[in-house]
Amino acid sequence: MDVLHLYSNLLMIIGALYVGMFLYALTKRDNPLVSAFSLLCLASAVYIFGTHFQLNADNVEEVLFGQKLKYFGVPLIPAAWFLFMYRVQFRRDITHLGRVVLFTVPFLTIFLVSTNEYHRLYYAGLHTFESGGFLLTRRVPGPLYPINMAYAYLSLLAGLYVFGKAWVQRGRGMNNPFFWLLLGRIIPGILLTLYLLGWTPGFIDLLPLSYLFSAITYAVAIFHYKLFDTKSIFNKEIFAGIKEGLIVVDHNNVLVDYNESAQAVFPWLVQENRGKPIKQFPEGREIVQNPNPQFTMSLSSAGGVRHYEFRRTELVQGSGMVGRVYIFLDVTEKQCMIEELNFLADHDSLTGVFNRRRILAKAEQLLQRTAEAHQAASLLMLDVDDFKMVNDQYGHQVGDEVLRGIAKACRGILREGDLIGRYGGEEFIIVLPGSGSAQAAACGERLRKSIADTPFQYGSETVRVTASIGICSTEMIKEPPITADKLVRLADEALYKAKYGGKNRVHVCSGS
Repeated sequence: MDVLHLYSNLLMIIGALYVGMFLYALTKRDNPLVSAFSLLCLASAVYIFGTHFQLNADNVEEVLFGQKLKYFGVPLIPAAWFLFMYRVQFRRDITHLGRVVLFTVPFLTIFLVSTNEYHRLYYAGLHTFESGGFLLTRRVPGPLYPINMAYAYLSLLAGLYVFGKAWVQRGRGMNNPFFWLLLGRIIPGILLTLYLLGWTPGFIDLLPLSYLFSAITYAVAIFHYKLFDTKSIFNKEIFAGIKEGLIVVDHNNVLVDYNESAQAVFPWLVQENRGKPIKQFPEGREIVQNPNPQFTMSLSSAGGVRHYEFRRTELVQGSGMVGRVYIFLDVTEKQCMIEELNFLADHDSLTGVFNRRRILAKAEQLLQRTAEAHQAASLLMLDVDDFKMVNDQYGHQVGDEVLRGIAKACRGILREGDLIGRYGGEEFIIVLPGSGSAQAAACGERLRKSIADTPFQYGSETVRVTASIGICSTEMIKEPPITADKLVRLADEALYKAKYGGKNRVHVCSGS
């Protein structure tokens, strides 16, 4: 079998490959790239089969028919590439006016070739010669022939730019579809140039041969790197109008799309970053590395910290995962309300310190930790002296202000890690981890003195009060278990003795 027969058979194989890719593309109608790619494959198949028919022609009439046949495909290939590249570059469909402009040259070329024998504007002449049993031709370009060639080269250069840019954005590796699409555009460009320069053997159009190489690269992009597998929700009104933020990534966590709500939160969601792995951005890395399908992310902004609740949904095609959609909502107000409710559940609404339930629970937990660490702990029971007289003389509002002032004064003296809570009425419990009776007594004395020396102001009224403090340390308890209830009971007894001894004093229990 000589070279021309081999080439003729290869054309049939290559044409069949493009028909197969055309049929496969039709099964992926939910992908926005499919319409352009299916047109590309169909036009390529028509061009290749037309070239095969022309190569096997027995006379000039059949040569001219094959030429017309392949020109029903070849001018549409650059236009299909333009549609494909526009969708990749701008992530939206071209306008109707844009389509008209885009297909003007291809349809003009089809018309010129179909009617060339009447005007010879596309081909000025045709020379035939025989080689190896094949009727070959060499065509003389007409005055309008360069228009289609310029259009084809413009498509080629645009493809090198768009696919090259997308390839660079994804890290310049071989493991993304745009590397293979870029590679598939280079070889046809080289063979087209050789053919136009008349450097191909027998002036044969070898461009379809390069389509075999392109078919392989396209197959790698489609089947191995799942070019058509990410479901599209681009530019739909429902997508743009959703108040929740939406971020769409493919199976490699490459940014596919987003809506305006998401862009308002993450400033790196811009057109230039489509096609880039979102792990390049700190927040994006935190999003994709979170293993949970639902999670919360806190972000600092000019207005303070905002909280966002994320939900991850996987896009599945067949048996494989082809992408993910991250849906998130600003839950700052909800989070603040929850935090406020949690605070109110654990704290006294008047003074802001722990309430009785919480201080006893925290004291129990602290006693367990100090016992495990073989450390002492002390509990102080503080009671405002003659507080009923304050309420009776000045009113309950003044009394409330006094309690708030005492809580504030205590917090100013206590260490980080010490606990304070309102036990009830005018009584407070203070827990000192790591403090024995001597340290607790010294702290109690500082608290007592601070309260006695602090005037509490409410409007025009200035009120002075004193406090009595009873102290019990774990060192004083000889028999286990050591519990918060036991310390409270012993500290209360010590408080009673401080009251009985004249008030405004500190008393340490003697043990049990």
